[in-house]
Amino acid sequence: MMNMIQTDAPMNPGNSGGPLINSSGAVIGMNEMIFSSSGGSEGVGFAIPIDTVKVSVEQLIKHGQVVRPTLGLTLAPDIILKSIGVEGALVAQVDGHGPAKALKGSKYDRRGNLVFGDIIIGVKDMVTYTCCYFNQKLRNLFCSR
Repeated sequence: MMNMIQTDAPMNPGNSGGPLINSSGAVIGMNEMIFSSSGGSEGVGFAIPIDTVKVSVEQLIKHGQVVRPTLGLTLAPDIILKSIGVEGALVAQVDGHGPAKALKGSKYDRRGNLVFGDIIIGVKDMVTYTCCYFNQKLRNLFCSR
C-alpha cells in the first residue's frame, strides 16, 4: 500500500469513507480499511491522506471520474533494482502506441538472463528512487495541473 496513514483508531464495519480526525479536531484522512486477525474493530487501520482525497474530489468534480495518468508502460517490481543496489524505476514493458513508446523494456536473453530495459531516474526536476516513488510523483505532477 502506498501513501496511506496507519492508525490504531478503532474502525468498525461501515466506517470506511468516514473521516480520520487528529487530536486537534482536524480531518487528516478518510478511513479506508482495517487489518484485523479477528475480523473485529481491533487491529491496524489505514486511511487515505486528506491531500490525496482532495485531488480525487477535484477530479470527480471536473471529469466525473478520477483520471489517472498513463504513459503506456509497465514497471518492474522495485526488488529487482534494489537487489543490485540501483535506484530508479525499471521499465518492464512498453506499449508501442503510448507516450513512452521510445523507451526500451526489459527482456530475457536466450539463456534466461534478464536484460534490463531503460531505468527511469527522474521526471522533470524530481528524482525517482523506486517504481512506487515514480508512480506517486507522476500522479502528483499530472494532478497538479
